[in-house]
Amino acid sequence: MLGAMKQHHTDPAKSGLAAFAHARGFTLVELMLVIGVIGVLLVLAAPSMQEMIQMRRLRAINAQLVTDIQLARSEATARRTYARITFGVNAALPQTCYTIYTAKDSLSRCDCNLGAGAACTAVVGATEIRTVTIPRSTGSVLSIPGLAGIPASRFSSIGFEPAMGSLVSMPRDTDPEPLSAYAIDTKIDDARTLRTVMSSAGRPSVCAPATSQMDVSACP
Repeated sequence: MLGAMKQHHTDPAKSGLAAFAHARGFTLVELMLVIGVIGVLLVLAAPSMQEMIQMRRLRAINAQLVTDIQLARSEATARRTYARITFGVNAALPQTCYTIYTAKDSLSRCDCNLGAGAACTAVVGATEIRTVTIPRSTGSVLSIPGLAGIPASRFSSIGFEPAMGSLVSMPRDTDPEPLSAYAIDTKIDDARTLRTVMSSAGRPSVCAPATSQMDVSACP
């Protein structure tokens, strides 16, 4: 009798392993349902991810622009000559761009569309300091809005005078003239626009124009 009881005794550990070994796996239908749910979630998340990437890129481009404006201003005082920035915002081209450089006179204009290292090669006496190109494929562009009575089509170039780094115009027909302000937009569209405004002292600040929904101070 005791021997029979011993024969029917079951080890709990072995019983659990056996149950695990015989547990039913996922069926093909269940796997397809899981894959379908994951696919739907990815489709829903994709626009949000793309928006986040575009916004980060927009802010990075604008931050670089602010840094480069400060660079141009400091180069003017350090080199004791006018430092200039010429913007390339032609809608027909696959990029927008800008070049920071020094030149003998206002007639000398470097062309950022030629690319870094080549923007000033056709300009006698010009020294290229920095060229930045922003492909339109990034979703972000530079745009000149015009400010304080200055039409956007008139000035694609500005300068900083050597004494104090103050902001000046760079017309082709006259000598540099003091400017009260200048603005350049970095934008994806009207709702996603950062405006960099340079004061008469040449100092840049960033704000959001009226149609922009960016989380920065509104432009005056």
